[in-house]
Amino acid sequence: MNHGYEMPPLVSEGETVATDEQAFIEVCKAAFAADAQQFQWVYGKSLLTRSQRWGLVWRCDFFVAGRRGSLVNRAMCWGGAGVVEGQVVAFGQRIPPLD
Repeated sequence: MNHGYEMPPLVSEGETVATDEQAFIEVCKAAFAADAQQFQWVYGKSLLTRSQRWGLVWRCDFFVAGRRGSLVNRAMCWGGAGVVEGQVVAFGQRIPPLD
């Protein structure tokens, strides 16, 4: 559910892996820092891609400490040039986990 606003898909579609923009991952982690700390997120695998429409897109699977289930929790943010233009947290998704 996207609550009426557009966002990149939770699963990468037609995007290219971006290995030259690692600083954007830190910007995204900073955007999620308060929630990640308060709710004890444990980050797992992540993927940084470049989309023609969304710019840089960082997707990161996570679980809440002590609560690991079969569904995927994913944090995602997008933007570029060190600026997060949007972010979303999706809990309990039936999507493939990141490799």
